[in-house]
Amino acid sequence: MPETPASQPSPELPLPPSSLVEEVPGGVRIAMRAERSGCLITFLTAWVFGWSIGAFLVARDLLAPSDLTEAVLLTVWLVSWVGFGVAAAGMLAFVLDGREILTIDGGGISRRAEVFGIGRTWRWSAAAVSNFRADGAFLSFDANGKHVRTGTNLTTSSAERIAEELVRRFPGLG
Repeated sequence: MPETPASQPSPELPLPPSSLVEEVPGGVRIAMRAERSGCLITFLTAWVFGWSIGAFLVARDLLAPSDLTEAVLLTVWLVSWVGFGVAAAGMLAFVLDGREILTIDGGGISRRAEVFGIGRTWRWSAAAVSNFRADGAFLSFDANGKHVRTGTNLTTSSAERIAEELVRRFPGLG
């Protein structure tokens, strides 16, 4: 007898753009891909390229500074420059292959943000989650005294329909 897949597209939940809503055992998984914007990809690629040239030139000058003041200024500049460069490279990676996965089941909610399969997962128990709702083009809820906002690349209407359906299916979230 053929095996039943562990997950299948959900007929009840709306499919937001660039997302996949699927049934999993005991719950729902919503995988939301980051929006790929050609302008943003071009800008960030050019920025990271220019950033790497600037970092290389400053690091080269830092190897033979003319005095202590120059060494201190170059070091401070290079540290902040590396921070901005890492942030821009992370944004570029997320735009190229980032996604957010929200899984809701009887045990609670988990949220995973990943790029190229590498990421971080947060989990909240069902008892800790309340006030699940649409918040513009995002899904929001309160957990352990904090406000959590999620929903990469959703539209306002799809976020509202998803929130309504999830609260209907899992009343403890509301």
